[in-house]
Amino acid sequence: MNGRSTVADLRFTTIVAAAIAIAGITGILYWRTVSQPFVYDDWLFLYPIHTGGATGAIRDAFLRFDGLTYRPLAMMYYTFVYKTFGVDATGSHIIALILHACNGCLVMYIVANVTAMKPLAVTVGMIYTASASIHLDPLLWLVGFYDVGGMLFVLASLAFFLAKRNSMSVAFFVLALLTKEATVFLVIVLASYVLLFDTSLLKRLRPFAIVIFLYIIVKLSGMSPFQVDPSHPHRMDIAGSHVLFNLSSYSRWLAESLFPSLRIPGVALAGMITMLVLGAVLQGVRLREPLTSAEKKQIVFFGVWMMAGILSVILLRNQAARYYATYSLVPFLILLVMMIGRIVPPSRTVYRTILFSTMVIAVILSNVIYVERLFTQERRGAATTDGTFHLIQKAGELNRFHGALLVRHPTLPPHTTIVLSGMSLIPSGNGIAARLWYNDTTLNVITLTEYCRLKEALPPDSTLAGEFVFVDCEENEDLLVP
Repeated sequence: MNGRSTVADLRFTTIVAAAIAIAGITGILYWRTVSQPFVYDDWLFLYPIHTGGATGAIRDAFLRFDGLTYRPLAMMYYTFVYKTFGVDATGSHIIALILHACNGCLVMYIVANVTAMKPLAVTVGMIYTASASIHLDPLLWLVGFYDVGGMLFVLASLAFFLAKRNSMSVAFFVLALLTKEATVFLVIVLASYVLLFDTSLLKRLRPFAIVIFLYIIVKLSGMSPFQVDPSHPHRMDIAGSHVLFNLSSYSRWLAESLFPSLRIPGVALAGMITMLVLGAVLQGVRLREPLTSAEKKQIVFFGVWMMAGILSVILLRNQAARYYATYSLVPFLILLVMMIGRIVPPSRTVYRTILFSTMVIAVILSNVIYVERLFTQERRGAATTDGTFHLIQKAGELNRFHGALLVRHPTLPPHTTIVLSGMSLIPSGNGIAARLWYNDTTLNVITLTEYCRLKEALPPDSTLAGEFVFVDCEENEDLLVP
């Protein structure tokens, strides 16, 4: 299985056309994300860059090993974004869309190398790009770089490994680890590839083993997700009801990624996919085309990849999100499309092309409807989709806060306390956003409830000291800032 030759078999025009199509799918599905502001946790990462400077933020990110996570490369990216674009999130969203389109192209490249099936590679690359129910959340906020960037480095590392460029593969694996811990699953994928397809490549895994060893040393200096407070969102437990719940949730979310607009119940969806796979197998038997040895190895390889990619997140006790399935989406789609492709004999290339093309178009249309519906619902305050952080709704609340505040108070004196009513502090990073909007770290933001509590605690005939500004977001729903 020569990686170079299989990709060479893809005509240049096919590669260019598929890349343009992937870029077009990205634009059609995700163009609305460009207008979204920084939101929620974004402000918590931008604030230390603002207060400590770029050098200080990057230095602390690389030299602090005592935390629960170690993601210094992500902080470098956040620093670049803030120093380049300030509090305008447009630039970061455009970068994220470019990276996402690159991921789709890398998926196409990898599938073509491993399976040597060009229609399958193009189909999976396009469907991966269009799977909005998985990808939308990471594209809506700055910290989505953990997964958009992490996936980019994982795919690039695997692509270079297949191309027999080991040093580049190791380098991108290091970048992946410095972006998000979950990318460590790649070593399992690489090892399974070597054991299944070419054991002579075992020596090429040695640098990866060294990287893992050094990474473990770094992680041992920090906190363990198995020892943090039981209520912590990143708490992990090997056993418990949460494991079965997470397995069920991620299986359903992966299946829903194809046609999210249909809202098919999970049990019915699982039954449909099972019947589809069984039908494909029976069709192969009827046509006397049993699975070849190469196909069996590919199924095992992608099955291992799918399980490895989701292994860490199913142990999370208190948090589950659709986009955590990003690292298992590629093998899931490959296995599914491979099974569907078996319905049509390989000799009927025209029929198989029609089948794959119809599937791609149907998936894109369903995801377009899903995105439009989600933006409409959440902008009206109806956040009903499970497995998301409801970032569109949070962005709408933040825009109301931004509009109400800056329209009435273009400037504020130092040490002002902003009293907010009509919305939560969560979209603004507990009020940190206001400090960056006004470039004033002395500002404080509290809720009206907290303000009333402070007043009640005062002695009779006493008043709270300092300057207070009251902002009622419910009265300013028409004051939206793009």
